[in-house]
Amino acid sequence: MTGDATDMLVLNDAEIEKADAVITVTNKDNTNILVAQLAKELYNIHQVIARLYDMERECVYQEFGIDTICPSELSTKEIDKLLAVPEGEYETV
Repeated sequence: MTGDATDMLVLNDAEIEKADAVITVTNKDNTNILVAQLAKELYNIHQVIARLYDMERECVYQEFGIDTICPSELSTKEIDKLLAVPEGEYETV
């Protein structure tokens, strides 16, 4: 189904109330928090995950019990893992 997830009619047509989880991953934090709040508060979805670009907004999501995933944070963690490889384990250029 294609539609605007900020539109209640679209959410109702998608039967969001039957969902076990809602994950919102647009490229806009404001849209993600709106859809996540709708899912959590109006439809009582227990597991709600939202993509977040601005980590300073994380506290807002936490207040609503919304889990977040941040692409830049994930990238940083992966880079840290790569850099933690023992010396000599990777090629130098």
